[in-house]
Amino acid sequence: MQKLQATRYGFISQRGTEDAFYDLMTHIYKELNLKKIILMMSLDIEGAFDNAWWPALETQLRAQNCPVNLHGMVRGYLRDRELVVRYAGEQCRKRTSKGCIQGSIAGPTFWNLSLDSLLREIGELVLYVRAFAVDMVLMFSGQLASWIEEDANHALARVHY
Repeated sequence: MQKLQATRYGFISQRGTEDAFYDLMTHIYKELNLKKIILMMSLDIEGAFDNAWWPALETQLRAQNCPVNLHGMVRGYLRDRELVVRYAGEQCRKRTSKGCIQGSIAGPTFWNLSLDSLLREIGELVLYVRAFAVDMVLMFSGQLASWIEEDANHALARVHY
């Protein structure tokens, strides 16, 4: 499998909060020294673990040339999943086709794979993009605020897509 985007922090060994903060501040200082205007956006991906879409995960596994045995194991893990709620002597079942179990061993890896394609795509539009777990920072810089605003709106449209 290919490596995940280098723009990722969190859920990855040796890439924690201090590393992410250092990387961000280094980039900000570099742009300020070049006398550029900076626009920075912080995005919190709402319900990230609950809404990770399994077909996108499978697409990423294929795109990353995941070994057949691992891909099969993930497919088996995701197949026929259901939520069961028991309360007051009653039981309710619902099949599910999305989500990574928060706190599970596989959840962070599934999330990283799911987010990787967005990071690649956004990385082509944004001067600086970093993700830490379920949060993203997008940074735009330049000499004219109107150009920066246009670039930012274009990138946000891709994120929202």
